Amino acid sequence: MRKIKFRAWSKREKYMYKWKQIHNGNLDDMIADKDIIIRQYTGLKDKNGKEIYEGDILEHLKSKHTYKIEWDEESASYYMQGINPAWTGFYFSNHHTEIYDDDFKIIGNIYENPELLKKK
Repeated sequence: MRKIKFRAWSKREKYMYKWKQIHNGNLDDMIADKDIIIRQYTGLKDKNGKEIYEGDILEHLKSKHTYKIEWDEESASYYMQGINPAWTGFYFSNHHTEIYDDDFKIIGNIYENPELLKKK
């Protein structure tokens, strides 16, 4: 079973915090704070062992395609939405971690690296 973890983006401070650094880790207080955007850990790690969260931007090492990680309410699963090329994208789950560990690396996130969202 995967660990439930969060991190939090402060719109005011423009900084990504580990969830325990904000409101003493009180998730209810973070949710009530309109300045905070909460991002959940997917349960997966990239090629370098770095934890993948919602909002992260990944690069496929072979194709050099880039993707952003999103939560899809309808399917109740994480989705890799293609950025470059935009038409690509697919759902993934914790049952297929061997597919992703060696193929992708985190290159940023949508808050700290918005330039990575630009289409080429």
